[in-house]
Amino acid sequence: MASLLRHTDASLLWLAASFGMALLGVVWSINLHNFMDGINGILAWQAVFVLCALSALCMQRLEG
Repeated sequence: MASLLRHTDASLLWLAASFGMALLGVVWSINLHNFMDGINGILAWQAVFVLCALSALCMQRLEG
């Protein structure tokens, strides 16, 4: 029973850390998008870069 409890605590900690990092990433991306919106052409490249990075992470997750 104690090992199950430790596993559950670790899972909850991992879930909370993952949620926090995802939230931080979304806020960072929104802030960067808003900042780059004033610079012509840069915003499109930033969007392409972020989407390519997210695609690479998703593909890596599916393969592994």
